[in-house]
Amino acid sequence: MRIMLRAFLLLFPVAGLLSLSGCDSPASEEGTRLFESLTTSSEYREYYNFSGQINHAAAVFGRITTRKTGVEYPVPGASVTAGAKSSAVTDPGGYYCINNINLTVTDSVEVTQEILTLSVSSAGYRSDSKSLTVRRGQALEANLILESSYAADRPRGSLAGLVRNFYTRELLNSIEVIIAGEKTEVTGFDRLLGCAIGKGEFRFREVPTGIWTMAVTDPTGQFRDQFATVEITVGEKSQIFEMQPAATQTGTLSGIVRITEGTLVESVEVVLDNGFSAVTDQNGWFVLKNSSGSTAISSGTHLITARPHKSYASAINIKNYSSNLTVYPGENLYTVILYYIP
Repeated sequence: MRIMLRAFLLLFPVAGLLSLSGCDSPASEEGTRLFESLTTSSEYREYYNFSGQINHAAAVFGRITTRKTGVEYPVPGASVTAGAKSSAVTDPGGYYCINNINLTVTDSVEVTQEILTLSVSSAGYRSDSKSLTVRRGQALEANLILESSYAADRPRGSLAGLVRNFYTRELLNSIEVIIAGEKTEVTGFDRLLGCAIGKGEFRFREVPTGIWTMAVTDPTGQFRDQFATVEITVGEKSQIFEMQPAATQTGTLSGIVRITEGTLVESVEVVLDNGFSAVTDQNGWFVLKNSSGSTAISSGTHLITARPHKSYASAINIKNYSSNLTVYPGENLYTVILYYIP
C-alpha cells in the first residue's frame, strides 16, 4: 500500500500545493482535498502515525530530496522538525508528514496562524531550514532539496554486508540498500560487475569516509523499512541488517522446567510479559496460553519468568527465574533451568 500511495503522490507532484518557495500561504483547496484523501487511508494513517483531524490544528507534509546530475532522488531517514512543535523522519521515498501541530494559545485564545521554522537534517547532507506560515485547519505542503555533502575530496572506504530475515535468518535478495541518498545497491547483485553475488549480499565501493545514513527497503513491501547510521573509514567495513516482516507474526512457546542437575519440576508458574502463562505438569512440561486459551504469541523479544511453588522452593532453596527470549514465528521450544540459592 505504501508503494501505491507514493505512486499517487507522484501523479500529483504539485496539485496546487505550495512548496517552500511560496510557503507564506496555506495549501490551495485542491491541495487540502488531496491531503485529506490520502489521510483517509488506514494504511497511510498507520504508517505516518496520523492520529487526528486537522480542523483544530495544522499539518505539514511533503518530500525531501537531493539533486544529482539534474535528477532528484529521495533522502530517506532525514529528520524534519516544525519549530518546537513536532517532528518526523522521512521514509525511503523521502516523504514525511507532521500532523496535529497545535498552534500557540495566548490569553486562552488560540491563534489561527503561526510562523514556524521547518528544519531538515540528515547525515551526508547540509542541513537547511525555511520559515513556514501554518494555519489552523489547513495542510501545507513543504518540499525541500538538500545539498549533498558527499565530498569528492575525502578518503574512500568500502562497505559490504548482508540483509536477512530477523526471525528465520534467511538471506534476502532484491532488497534495496541506500547510503546517503547517493548510492543504491540491490542484494544479490553487483551492479559494478553486472553479475550475481552471494544471496543477501551487498557491496559499496569508493564511499567517502564519514558518518552516513543508510536505508534498507523491500520494494515488495513484505518487510519493514529499516534505517541505520554507519561510519565509513578507510578500508572495508561490514554491516548486517535484519529485517522484520511487515505483517505481525506469531509463534507458540512451550518447554520444560528443570533444576541444574536435570530433575524436572512440576507446579512451576511460567509467565511471559504479555500475560501468557502456564503451570508445569508432573513432567515439568508447559505450554503458554493467554486468558482466552490462545497459544499465538506476538513474535519478538519478551521477558519470561518462572516461579516454583513456594513450598517446593523453600524446601530446597530454589531461585526464581527471569530472562529475555525471542519468540520466532512458528513453534518455539524453551528450557527453564532453575538454580539453587547459594
